[in-house]
Amino acid sequence: MFKDFSNWMHNTATVLFDDTKNDLKHQFENASDEMKEKISNAKFDLEETYEDLVSNMSHKTEDVISFLETKLADLKKQNAKFQK
Repeated sequence: MFKDFSNWMHNTATVLFDDTKNDLKHQFENASDEMKEKISNAKFDLEETYEDLVSNMSHKTEDVISFLETKLADLKKQNAKFQK
């Protein structure tokens, strides 16, 4: 009788341990998958932000060049007046 009870306790403990182990394994896998997704999204967001920044810088560069060309044209007109 004690041997049967001992075997039952051992089997129950083994099943509980295996269930707990599997549950922890699944929780870890889910957490790992979520973390990978967040990192992937962060990387995508960073790449998108970088592309936006480069694009904005390119537009700003064009704006600065246009501004400088306008100022240069104004200076040429003023200089032409003094050359007469």
